[in-house]
Amino acid sequence: AEWLHRAKDEFLATLAHELRTPLNAMLGWGQLLRDGGLDAAAASRGLDAIVRSGQAQALIIEQLIDVTHLLDGTLALVMRPVALGALVAGVCQELRATADRGGVELRCAVDTTAPPLLGDPSRLQQIVRGLVGNALKFTPRGGFVDVALGIQDGQAHLTVLDSGSGIAGDLLPRLFDRFRRGAPVTTRAHGGLGIGLAIVHHLVGLHGGTITASSDGPNKGAAFLVSLPMTPVEGNAAWRPAEPPRPASSGPARVHPRGASRCPRAPRRSAARAAASTRGLPTPPAPRRRRAASACCTGSRGSPRRPRRRAVAAPRARVGPAAAAPRPRGHRC
Repeated sequence: AEWLHRAKDEFLATLAHELRTPLNAMLGWGQLLRDGGLDAAAASRGLDAIVRSGQAQALIIEQLIDVTHLLDGTLALVMRPVALGALVAGVCQELRATADRGGVELRCAVDTTAPPLLGDPSRLQQIVRGLVGNALKFTPRGGFVDVALGIQDGQAHLTVLDSGSGIAGDLLPRLFDRFRRGAPVTTRAHGGLGIGLAIVHHLVGLHGGTITASSDGPNKGAAFLVSLPMTPVEGNAAWRPAEPPRPASSGPARVHPRGASRCPRAPRRSAARAAASTRGLPTPPAPRRRRAASACCTGSRGSPRRPRRRAVAAPRARVGPAAAAPRPRGHRC
């Protein structure tokens, strides 16, 4: 319990720091760009920094949302056939600019001839991006990151190997725990919330796979191995092909239970009006019709509603000398 409270406090402090750091960069570069005192090259660097900071904040928010779904058990998958080889190659191409900027050699060996497997493409991409991005983050300049994908014994094996800072032996058994971070010096230099590997571990488990990590110690690199079952798409109950569209019904129109085919309050179109609108001619005015009593024009017991009677004002009596005196009863002129 004590470790959990301490981890929660550290997580909140780290979250505030991770959200504030890219925000400061965006605000600073935005102020400089608004003042207009930068040349074209400096303005381009400022825009790139704003985009990178925005992407960093978006990643943090996405991780927080995923952790929320992970805790309440609502993290679901949208299963469909996925070409894993093309997906891994696309992630490597996407992160190549990050590797070049950090001076890290990114090498990708992917078997693109592998058959498709059943999985969630966005979540599988999140797994690959999380592992490769984590390896690039902890690999110093001049190092390398190897990404390999192969098929063996009915399983797809994804390996991410790096020559980075490595993992301590006491941290390996709890590496995939939530809010688990490495040494303070290493995590302070590279940042992170300590929930990325926990999310990856959970997503791999949802796909029916396993993930393991190994390292020879600090500053000796690390290796991650993900194994996913190559379940045939046709034989999996979770995969359902899209149903063909149903043809329009040519039978008689449905009739209201009380006999009216439609509500009399709805607008009606005669044959002449429909033909005129189809041929582009001016549409004749619709004839005024009396509304029949139907379900929407009746009272609670089904009887037609009575029309409202207008109140008629009584004739005003004349006041003054011009007013005639009342005649007595029985008097005839």
